[in-house]
Amino acid sequence: MLSFSEAPLRIKEGLPVSQLVRESGVELKQKGAEWVGLCPFHDEKTPSFSINDRKGVYLCRGCKETGDVISFYMAFNLVEFPQAIRDLAKRLGLAIAPSSDENRQRVGRPRQPKNWDDQVLLRINEVAQTVFRESAKTSATFADALANRGISEKAAEAFGLGYLPESAELATILAASPKLADLSHHQVLLGCQELGLLYKHGEHGPFHGRLIFPITNAGGHVVAFSGRAISSDSGRKYLNSPDSQIFSKSLELYALTPPAFVRDNKELRQYWQSLVSQKEVIVVEGYTDVIALAQCGLRAVASMGTAFTASHVRALVGRANRIRCLFDGDTAGLEATKRAVLAIFPALTDAHRLSASILPAGEDPDSFLKRQGAHDQGSALGAINALSSEAPEDVWWSEHIGQVSRPPTLGDQVVIERAYTKTESYPATPLWRLVIARRVQRLCSYRVRDPAVHRETPPWFGRQFSSRALPVCDMVRLWLGRFYRCPALLPELCSPYRRKWWVNDLLMGQARCDGLTPAIAYLFAADYCLAGAELSDQSGFVSRLLDQGYPAHWVRSWLIEIAGTSFNEPPDDETLSIWRFEWSVWLDSIDSSLQNQLLQAVQSTQ
Repeated sequence: MLSFSEAPLRIKEGLPVSQLVRESGVELKQKGAEWVGLCPFHDEKTPSFSINDRKGVYLCRGCKETGDVISFYMAFNLVEFPQAIRDLAKRLGLAIAPSSDENRQRVGRPRQPKNWDDQVLLRINEVAQTVFRESAKTSATFADALANRGISEKAAEAFGLGYLPESAELATILAASPKLADLSHHQVLLGCQELGLLYKHGEHGPFHGRLIFPITNAGGHVVAFSGRAISSDSGRKYLNSPDSQIFSKSLELYALTPPAFVRDNKELRQYWQSLVSQKEVIVVEGYTDVIALAQCGLRAVASMGTAFTASHVRALVGRANRIRCLFDGDTAGLEATKRAVLAIFPALTDAHRLSASILPAGEDPDSFLKRQGAHDQGSALGAINALSSEAPEDVWWSEHIGQVSRPPTLGDQVVIERAYTKTESYPATPLWRLVIARRVQRLCSYRVRDPAVHRETPPWFGRQFSSRALPVCDMVRLWLGRFYRCPALLPELCSPYRRKWWVNDLLMGQARCDGLTPAIAYLFAADYCLAGAELSDQSGFVSRLLDQGYPAHWVRSWLIEIAGTSFNEPPDDETLSIWRFEWSVWLDSIDSSLQNQLLQAVQSTQ
C-alpha cells in the first residue's frame, strides 16, 4: 500500500500522457518523438497541442496550457489534486493509505455522529440533483424564473439549477432510481430527512416549488442544496440544507469547484474550464451573483450567507492569485466586505493580490451588471474596475490603527505598536512585514520597534526629498571630504550621537532647530547605511550607500561638494586624532545648543 505522497511518482511512471489524452477523446498523430493533436482546452483548427511521453509532459502552444499526466487529468476532468490522485491510482490498481494530505479539505469539519455511510448520502444527493434537473426541463415555472432573473439555459445547465414541483413525492421518486436500488423506500426517506431534503414528517420538504441550486464539495460531489423562492409569497427568500455528515457551511464555498456532473459533457466542461483557468476569483454574497458574473465570463464564488472561516480562506488563496470582494451596496454588504477583507488579508502570500470593489447603494453584482449592460468579460471587468475600491491595507489600518496625529502622540504610538505586533492580522511574510512597517512610517513619521525591519527600512523612507541639494555650510563640506577620504571613520565618530533625539528628527525630516543645518543629514544617513560594513575605498563607500537606500541625489550632491578637494595619502594617526577632537567639539556644541533650546521650549509651556 502506497502513501499518498508516493502515489504521484508511481502514476507518472505507469501512465503515459498520450494514453490518457487519447482515452479522453483527443485524436493524436505521431510526429517525430512527440504526439500532436487539437487542444482539448480551447477551440482551434490547426493542431498546437503536443505531448512528449519521454519527458512526461504536454504543451499547447496556443493557450499555453502545460503540465504532466496528473495536471491533465485535473484540468480535463475539473477535479482537485487529491481526487485526481485517487482516481488515477485506482485506474492503475494502486492502493493508497489514507493521509492528512489527501484529507486536508476535511480539516476543521464539525464532529458529528456517523449514523450513515457518507457514500450513501452522496448517492441520494446525486439522484436528487438528477431529479431536480429533469423536473426543471419540463417546468414552465422554472423557465419563467430563469427568464425573470436573466439566467441563460446554458448557465442553468452548467451550474445544475433545478426545480421540484410542489406535488412531487421526492422519496418515492428517489427510491425508484436504479442507483438507489439497494435501499428501501424507508431508508431513502430517512436519508432525505438526514440531508434536509425532506422535513421530518411526510413527503414535503424545503425545496418544493423553489429554484434549486446544488452545492458541491472540493471533489465536485453534491453535498447540499439551496432553494430560492420564486414568488414573493413563498416565505423566506432562501432555504438551505442543514449541516450534515457530508456538509458544513463553514467549509464549502458555492461554485468554488465545478460540479462532477459536467465532466461528461464536453460543452459544459469547456464552459467551466474557461472559468477555473482565470487568475482572479470574485467573492460575492449570492448564488445568482455568481451566475451573473459567470455569464459574463468571470469566475466568482459565494460564502452562502455565513462569515468567512479559515477553511474558506485557505480554499480561496489556494486557487487564485487575485481575489476581489464584490458584496452588495448596502450597510450589511459594506460590513461584510470589511469582515471578508480582514479574514483573507492575513493569509496572503507575496504572490497574492486582494481588493474590494464598492457597489452603488442598493445594487448587488447581478443588478449592477444588468444596469451597466455588461454581457461579456471585457464590459463586465470595465464596469467593475470603474467602481471605487479599497485596498486591504487601508481596511486593516482603519480597523487596527485609525486616525492618528502627525507626529503621533504617545497614545498613538501605543496603538501603532500594538497593531503592528498583532502579526496574525496581516500577512506574515517578511516582505509584507517590511511594507507594513514602511506604511506606518510614511503615514505617521513613526518607526515601529522591530529589529527585523529596523535596518531594512531607512529612517528617511517616505520623506518628500527635494531633488535639489541641501545647502551645505563650510563645516559640513569639510566633513564630507574627510569621510569620503576615510569612510571607516564615519561610523566611529557618529556612533556616540546616534540615539540623540535631534539625530532621529534630522533623518525623519522633522528637525526645525536653530543651528542645526539639514545638510548634517548627509553624514548621519550615511552612518545609518554603513552599519556593519568594512570599507576602505571610495568606490565601495558609494556602492554601499546606494545599495542601502541612500538617496542617489544626495550621493551626487556629496560628490559635487568635494569635487575640488584633492585627496592624497590616507591620514596618519596624528591627523586622525585631530579630526576626532574637532568632530567632538563641533557635535558637542550643537548638542548642547539644541538641548538648551529644548529646555527653553519646555519651560515656556509651563
